[in-house]
Amino acid sequence: MSSPVQQRSPIGNAVRAFLAMLTLLGPGGGARADEPPALTLSGFGTLGAVYNDNRDGTGFRRDVIVSSGAPARRWSFGQDSKLGVQADLRHDDTLGATLQVISRNRYDTGYTPELTWAFVKWMPRPDLTLRAGRLGVEFYILGDTTEIGYANLGLPTTQYPISADGVDAEWMTPMGAGTLRLKGQLTRLRGKMRMYAEQPGDADGTRVADLHLEYAQGPWLGRVTAGRLTVHVGPLDPSVQALYDALASPAVPRGAEIRDLLTLEGRVQSYVGAGLGYDSGSLRFLGYAGTLSSPGWADVHLLKAQAGYRIGEFTPYAGYLRQWTGRGLIETGIPMGFSAATDTLNQAALAAQAAVKANQTIATLGLRYELSRNTALKFQVDSVRYQDSPNVVDPSLLTTDVAGRGFKSMTIYSTALEFVF
Repeated sequence: MSSPVQQRSPIGNAVRAFLAMLTLLGPGGGARADEPPALTLSGFGTLGAVYNDNRDGTGFRRDVIVSSGAPARRWSFGQDSKLGVQADLRHDDTLGATLQVISRNRYDTGYTPELTWAFVKWMPRPDLTLRAGRLGVEFYILGDTTEIGYANLGLPTTQYPISADGVDAEWMTPMGAGTLRLKGQLTRLRGKMRMYAEQPGDADGTRVADLHLEYAQGPWLGRVTAGRLTVHVGPLDPSVQALYDALASPAVPRGAEIRDLLTLEGRVQSYVGAGLGYDSGSLRFLGYAGTLSSPGWADVHLLKAQAGYRIGEFTPYAGYLRQWTGRGLIETGIPMGFSAATDTLNQAALAAQAAVKANQTIATLGLRYELSRNTALKFQVDSVRYQDSPNVVDPSLLTTDVAGRGFKSMTIYSTALEFVF
């Protein structure tokens, strides 16, 4: 029988760890008795519904952490709905701690609360901030607010884990009429993502080192980012492992070459990007362009932009996301028609190569209505055009001609009530 300690949930352990922080940072930990630590509780949530107009069973996922796509021809509440609670403890102007827990649809189809932030923050001097613990991922400009739906103009599409364990350092200084911010992170990603295989891929342990240079002046915000990932994926899905084993056979002329191309474990990926934001109160704009590179892979390019203009309590907005990469699929070298088994292997090898590529565009139109100071109602339409897409769950992509695959399209209708408290 397991011990009581072993039976504790991860969230319970996190709460106990946070309470330990409270003790450490409390009066007995160095604060003056007449100035106890200030604890602030806040939260955010989204109640969202998505309708997929596709007729052939293809699903759509707003985020790769979600278990499956919004089913065709009916409303789904699992894509965007979530609830988050955050506790911030401030010891004084130099020391504090933060804990954030989010419940949302996950890779395992459950809503088990997930610890997304749990860090201690120290400011040894006014221009320098050091953090250690579980942090938010900031691949893109304003990336650490992606989960707080109310803080986003529309309903964002994401394709990466939201948390990482490690340390970061941020230095800020006045420059001209604005402020320069330099931030570096050394972390290991946390979380699982359901990709093309039946079982979710495990991103836990993927090492990330990145650097962000940001400049803010008035309503403008500009940022450049450079980073490097060393991938860890954990145990492979049985179907993927079976493909790897088949490709290792000497009877497959180009099997070893394809196997090396598909291997993710230990793969080094580098990324660079630049973003520009503008927020005058009425006009909001956010744009980003970046490239992900890895030895032996074609570069994956990303372009995304969103803009809205507030008129009273209404804000109409539009967005655009495009990802593209060269396909360059390698065939096994076994002629088609040789046998049913080798034809299946040929198709699976091509499908697996296409699954790690991204060729899609998403054009968005939406309307946001401010119900109150902390609540907004959103209506959004996304026109999706895809060939190789991390956001589309299309079973036919694994059975049709992969090399000759053309673009397909679908339309997604979404509504969401988003709030902070």
